[in-house]
Amino acid sequence: MAAEIRYAFAVDWDPEWVKPGGAHSWHEDAGWFARCGACLQDSPAFAGQGEAIEWALSHENLERMGPS
Repeated sequence: MAAEIRYAFAVDWDPEWVKPGGAHSWHEDAGWFARCGACLQDSPAFAGQGEAIEWALSHENLERMGPS
């Protein structure tokens, strides 16, 4: 039984889990991070969660617009 517990937490992150207009964000020792919902690139570390989410949403908009 205990050998199977590690597999219960092995899931791939899915952008569909994020509400429209939001961004997946998390905190680590280095600061706040967020993930672009279009290309799945992670942000650099930011001091605040809002800054990280702002980066992710801006990056997502650029990705969806494509090359100009």
